[in-house]
Amino acid sequence: MASTASASIETQNGELVFTGTATSVSIFFNYLKAGRNTETFLEDYPKVKLQQVLDVLETAEQQLNNLG
Repeated sequence: MASTASASIETQNGELVFTGTATSVSIFFNYLKAGRNTETFLEDYPKVKLQQVLDVLETAEQQLNNLG
């Protein structure tokens, strides 16, 4: 749900970060690209909550579906 995702991310200095943290959303995607899992990311960045990650993934999925 896009409205939920917007509550999970915000812009700081022109970069998307998880709300309430200084953790860039791109770091999460870099974890995935490197073959690391969500659990490892959440362990390494404990201020980010699972629901925030799920919201970002849902938003990414919706954006990709809208390309078609």
